[in-house]
Amino acid sequence: MSQTPILSLRSARLSVGDKLVFNSGNLHILPRDRIGLVGRNGVGKSTFLRLLSGQSELDSGEYIKQAGLQIGSLQQEVFFENSDSVYQFMSKDMGDAAGTHVPSQISRMLAMVKLSPDRNMGALSGGEVRRASLARAILWKPDLLLLDEPTNQLDLQTIEWLENWLVSYSGAVVLVSHDRALLRRVTDRTIWLYDQRVEVHDGGFDSFERWSAKLRAFETETDRRQSQKLLEEERWLARGVTARRKRNQGRLRKLKILREQRRGRTQEKAYKISDPYAVEGGGALALEAKAVSMRYGSQQILQEFSIRIRRGDRIAIMGPNGVGKTTLLRILIGDLVPQTGAITLAPKTHPLYLDQHRAVFNHHETVWEALCSPGGDTIEVGGKPQHIVGYLRKFLFSESQLRRPISSLSGGERSRLLLAKTFAASGNLFGFDEPTNDLDVETLDLLQEIISDYRGTVLFVSHDREFVENIATSILAMDGRGFVTEYIGGYFDYLRLRPPLQETVAKNVKVKTRRASGPRTSLGYKESRELAVLPDEISVLDGELRHLEKILSDPALYQRDRKTFDRVTNETLRLRTELQERESRWLELEEKQEALREIQKGKT
Repeated sequence: MSQTPILSLRSARLSVGDKLVFNSGNLHILPRDRIGLVGRNGVGKSTFLRLLSGQSELDSGEYIKQAGLQIGSLQQEVFFENSDSVYQFMSKDMGDAAGTHVPSQISRMLAMVKLSPDRNMGALSGGEVRRASLARAILWKPDLLLLDEPTNQLDLQTIEWLENWLVSYSGAVVLVSHDRALLRRVTDRTIWLYDQRVEVHDGGFDSFERWSAKLRAFETETDRRQSQKLLEEERWLARGVTARRKRNQGRLRKLKILREQRRGRTQEKAYKISDPYAVEGGGALALEAKAVSMRYGSQQILQEFSIRIRRGDRIAIMGPNGVGKTTLLRILIGDLVPQTGAITLAPKTHPLYLDQHRAVFNHHETVWEALCSPGGDTIEVGGKPQHIVGYLRKFLFSESQLRRPISSLSGGERSRLLLAKTFAASGNLFGFDEPTNDLDVETLDLLQEIISDYRGTVLFVSHDREFVENIATSILAMDGRGFVTEYIGGYFDYLRLRPPLQETVAKNVKVKTRRASGPRTSLGYKESRELAVLPDEISVLDGELRHLEKILSDPALYQRDRKTFDRVTNETLRLRTELQERESRWLELEEKQEALREIQKGKT
């Protein structure tokens, strides 16, 4: 039996000013759909979401939604009053839609995203504001949830939580995201905004690339008979996208070799380099950090951190929001001086830094003028001149876009232009802070290709799991207490090797690579005792948590006794964190004990 759509577009046309977004669009959204909305930067994905939410109107055609349909949305830009508490931000403009259960439901949702309801919105970090906005969007579990780049500024733990939540969600979801790992796991249908059309693929993002390549190839052949000019505009893009994907396998093989080389160097007691600052040929040292420490107030960012990074390494920095990933990146490239310890850059190492806030262009300039000197038509890249048209085509700009003002570009297109300007600059140590934010899938492919072929050193902060897996030779994982652990390999190696997230950090504060257990074949006395008492501690915490949650389930508590409501909410947050720590530690010790038993069996 076929399902009735909850929202439909029929023969729809939408434009913004004189720019056509799409024409003759048709779409049906079903109650349990998981739809990924994709398209190149600037085609109108955010505009399309605003149309679905009812904030924009069609130029012509039909917009039909089910009676009583509840729509929740998360937009890229979040507006709030700095003086508002997180609770006030969550409850604003909700009226009586949720009845008398507003306080307890908000409390439970904020506990899930680890935010206190009493904090001021103006005091939150960018990642915390994003978590609050996400919590508000999904609070009442609307029939249709629209998410515009939901993972921007979120740490890995929150992204994984969101991914699991979306998989089990009972409503329909339409999301725009550059996080390909999220799209692959969550989506079962795909909307492609392409060539001012709405193309619908009845498959998830995992099969989208093959489907879109076939569609492009068919249309290129059709256009060959109709318009030579159009063919020239499309051919370079289709050929570039296809060629990049064919070359991916070779680059991944090369990446495996680089990871093995770094693993071998890390496991040596000392680097075998006769001249540590030789920059010609393979095996050059780019920089060295010795006993670096950094503290902001009461927060220890780094503690006695040491590492040697060689030319050609591509190192990802990962960790929860607020642990100091940007600080570590800036210290390593020499943009920030540590409080103790030293950073030594090789004499011929020239760093460049692209921060997550992005440099600001002169919006009155054209794209051409932003990269070329007045009256010029060439740009120097790697010491060699290139024509501006050919160079920017590599970054997916058509010739017709180059004379447009920068103010006409979307946020993603500006990010793409900034990448083009950055890679044209003279430098061999690149520091990137969240480089994948606001980039479309094709630009992500391009960025991976450029970094893969780059001969210098790349250090980057990112929560994009697929990007890290396809680029990194190793990962520096920060724990929030000043300790950093290096995991050789990509994201999946990190998942396999990392301890439970709440594991107590080892006392050895230097960067280290995870190695197999030593000769011990049983837990020590302290760990054995800890394993014995953890189940009872977990049981007690679980009981206390259930008791507090029962108190919060009283819908009248917030109006009757605000102080008790706040106290119980904060205590619930604390107990939930403590319970997770105990459970993670118990699981870690159980796995360690089992592994030691296997070693003992092998010896006997």
